[in-house]
Amino acid sequence: GYKTSYVNCTVDIRWHSFRNFLNTISQIPGYRSWEKDHSLHLDKDTLYAGNKVYSLKTCCFISAHDNVCEALDRRWHTK
Repeated sequence: GYKTSYVNCTVDIRWHSFRNFLNTISQIPGYRSWEKDHSLHLDKDTLYAGNKVYSLKTCCFISAHDNVCEALDRRWHTK
């Protein structure tokens, strides 16, 4: 479910430096939309099901609505 999607999650070592994160954030899919609407969420689950890593290659910005729907879907439809 939704709680297990965060168990054993990691952050790419390059993002342990906030400066590195800021220098790459504009490359994350959906960034331009996030610039206009800060209610978008940085998400690790949309691009790769079961992903456990927050990184430039595995994250994207999605709407809060889509993030909640995705989390609820995982919670209620995971066996």
